[in-house]
Amino acid sequence: MKKYIKKAIPGCIGSSLAVVAVQSFNYLGVWKLWDFLINFLLTFIITTAIVSVCLWLWSKIKRK
Repeated sequence: MKKYIKKAIPGCIGSSLAVVAVQSFNYLGVWKLWDFLINFLLTFIITTAIVSVCLWLWSKIKRK
């Protein structure tokens, strides 16, 4: 599973930054640094978990 997590990390960092940027531009002046960090961290963890599980399942399906 470590192999799939390592594959998922670069894409998830980019997508998490994009999500935080879009949300911050939607609510200008409302967000503080703590909000950016918490939102980035939660988005990153969730997307990494989903993508790594999808990569793992894809490799299992591909083998059969």
